[in-house]
Amino acid sequence: MRLRILTCCLAVLLLTGCGISTETPAAPEAAAPAAPDAPDAPKQAPGDVMAQWNTFAAGGGAALQDQARAEELGRALAASGAAAMTPLLDVIAENPGDPLRKVCAVMTLTPVIMKDHEPRLLEMTAAGQDRVTRANAAHLLATLAVRNQAGPETQARLRELYDDADAYVAHAAVLRMLTAGDPEAVQRAVALWAVPETTLPERAQIVGGIPQALWVMHLPLFMEAAANADLPLPARQRAVQVLADAGDASVLDTLRKIAEADPDPDLKKAAQEGADMVQKRVDEGIVVAPLGAGPITVPPAPAQAAPAGKRVGFE
Repeated sequence: MRLRILTCCLAVLLLTGCGISTETPAAPEAAAPAAPDAPDAPKQAPGDVMAQWNTFAAGGGAALQDQARAEELGRALAASGAAAMTPLLDVIAENPGDPLRKVCAVMTLTPVIMKDHEPRLLEMTAAGQDRVTRANAAHLLATLAVRNQAGPETQARLRELYDDADAYVAHAAVLRMLTAGDPEAVQRAVALWAVPETTLPERAQIVGGIPQALWVMHLPLFMEAAANADLPLPARQRAVQVLADAGDASVLDTLRKIAEADPDPDLKKAAQEGADMVQKRVDEGIVVAPLGAGPITVPPAPAQAAPAGKRVGFE
């Protein structure tokens, strides 16, 4: 149960925008952690913020759905510097600790984690630590790497964790680094998708983590995700949007089947609109290409000359 709770949380982090958006994911995280919303607002004492955080974390499952509140508390702590966030690192380091509190700590820290925390996080990845602690630390270290704030030791440690003996820890490192477009992480994540034992939350993380520049290269994966009624709805919505934005004629059947028969009305609508977008591109000879791809040649339509080929690249 502890393992399932944290895995679900990390999937939510990827799909709800905690550093990961539907655009190219590394860009928003390249900057330093966000400042408080109102620069002139009085700074709250870290102890007061932690008291609020304890109340928040005591909300159990409801707290996991309140990403905005977690981020608000994280910004309030970050306003007092790196040391103010130490109590949350202590929560993650507890062995075994309360899994729900660890989840809430990850939610709070992910948007504001700082390079100053790197040494402590590296210690938490040691083999003797609680496996949930290790996975949390891997996720936060990878968050620093996504922002280009991780040092060489962290980069090396993350690559070691890709092959960790505990698959749960290995997957945490791979799936967070996936969002940065790390070639090895992408390769491993796509291979993980093909493994029948891969959990639904992990599949949701893969769908949410593949960078926009690589969507075109993995359309079959997104087609399978969009059609999988067992996946969390946000993951399916993401997959449908990817197919609409990056798909070619091969995705039309998948989108149209969802538009015709899916029980969720919003997903049906999105799939129909996506199918219309893709059909329009096909009719106009527009080909979506990944960045760095070579020239695109659109073959003539049967019995008539094709319109001039157009190329759309993701940035």
